[in-house]
Amino acid sequence: MHDKGNIAKWYFYAFGNCIADKKMDLKNAWLSANPQNEFKNIIVLARSTRYNNPHIDYGFLKKYENIVFLGVESEYNLMKNTIPHLN
Repeated sequence: MHDKGNIAKWYFYAFGNCIADKKMDLKNAWLSANPQNEFKNIIVLARSTRYNNPHIDYGFLKKYENIVFLGVESEYNLMKNTIPHLN
């Protein structure tokens, strides 16, 4: 169990029932995006120091070439220690 709660539920708390009237029913999709062909061969990685599972070793991603990180610089630097070719 994560001590920060369920990240999906924080969106409901922040925006109330305005998220397509899903009313915190996480059995239904709560987030969607249109496909972007420019990213079809890229792994987009977002991992924060605030909300993460410290038991996951991201070293398995070293075998993949195109990995892009989304986050702040300090989080990027931590992941760069594990995945040296991280962009």
